Amino acid sequence: MKTQVQIRRACFDHWKIETRMGIRLICGGAASEAKTEGEWPCGRFIDPVREAWDADHRIPRGHDGSDDPPNVRPLCEDCHDLKTTTQAAGGPLAQRTVE
Repeated sequence: MKTQVQIRRACFDHWKIETRMGIRLICGGAASEAKTEGEWPCGRFIDPVREAWDADHRIPRGHDGSDDPPNVRPLCEDCHDLKTTTQAAGGPLAQRTVE
């Protein structure tokens, strides 16, 4: 099993993109993952140096989800909190399945 540091690094390496402003992540991993306002993932750019983000398992490890991208994707802190709250209340385990 990978450590949290290894999981975050793999997530960062897989999903990072180069922009004029430097290296960024997109909440949800890809622009095609973006949802409408108020849903997660929000699809906004994350500055991984200045902003908090989490390496999120789409399919949790406890449900046979892997520690590798694309199952692990970056989520901004707000989306990760919303997902965690939704799951704790009995909501869906993952909003999207891994293709």
